[in-house]
Amino acid sequence: MTELPANLVIRRVAPRRTLVLTTVAVVGGLLALGASFEAGRYQGGYDVIAAARQRAQLQATAARLEKDNSALRKQVTDLDTTRVGLAQERTELAHTIGELQSQVASQAQQLAFYRGVVSHGVSQDDLAMGLKIQQLTITADSVSGEGSSSGGNSSSGAGSVSGAGGVTGGDSSAGAVRASPSVNASAAGTGAGAGSAGAATETGVAGGVASTSAAGAAHGADGRFDVHLTLLQTANPQAAMSGTFQLSIEGRSQGKTETLDLAALTDGKLSTQPFSFRYYQSLEQHIALPAGFSPERLTVEVRAGGKPVTPLIQTFPWKVESP
Repeated sequence: MTELPANLVIRRVAPRRTLVLTTVAVVGGLLALGASFEAGRYQGGYDVIAAARQRAQLQATAARLEKDNSALRKQVTDLDTTRVGLAQERTELAHTIGELQSQVASQAQQLAFYRGVVSHGVSQDDLAMGLKIQQLTITADSVSGEGSSSGGNSSSGAGSVSGAGGVTGGDSSAGAVRASPSVNASAAGTGAGAGSAGAATETGVAGGVASTSAAGAAHGADGRFDVHLTLLQTANPQAAMSGTFQLSIEGRSQGKTETLDLAALTDGKLSTQPFSFRYYQSLEQHIALPAGFSPERLTVEVRAGGKPVTPLIQTFPWKVESP
């Protein structure tokens, strides 16, 4: 067996201490490296404390700007909501203005209509009936026929009536009924209600009858005539008025007083004539007088359909207008 040298020293190995020393050395090196880095930056003019303060200020500024940005986003949202609401309000306001303008136009139309009625006067019978005879003229008939009418309730809203108290108007929203100021002649008439004890005399038909010719021929060709009649509604013209009217002529034949109704005047073809209008209606009825009959007065009887009121009866002197 080999002997060991006398100067040989045997020591126990401590691995933990080695690990600790190694760690301390590494950490010390890192700290030295960091200290050297900071020293270099400091020598170069970099201040760690000032940088930290600046960073804190920037963070505060960023937080404040973010808060302001959130407030601005909220304001933008509120403004968008307000803009949408204003647009809706403008639309509703335009619609309301349109309705008001339509109402004003309708009221102006009604006002013009009532001015035409009031300017010529309306009797109590006319008010009860809701209409009046605005005009009546008689002309010699050149072409025979049954009758015709034109009224103020057509879709075009146009219509005209000439003569005293002439009316122009229609049923459209833009139309109007107005009294013509160029009237300077009227004819006397009498009006009475059915079932009344006596006949009431009425001077001047509510729009008047157009001026007659000086000669005033009593007969047309073969005793044929045209009776032109204009009816005007005196009530609120919001709905159409309908009914019937009939004519009768009082005169003398062979020295005796005789009255001819519409059937006798139309050879039995008609007994009444219907009407329907909103503001006014111009009617024309062709009649034929028998030979030897001398007319003196013409009576118009108007009955409103669906109204239990006294019919409007008005008598006019027989005067033939110049063609």
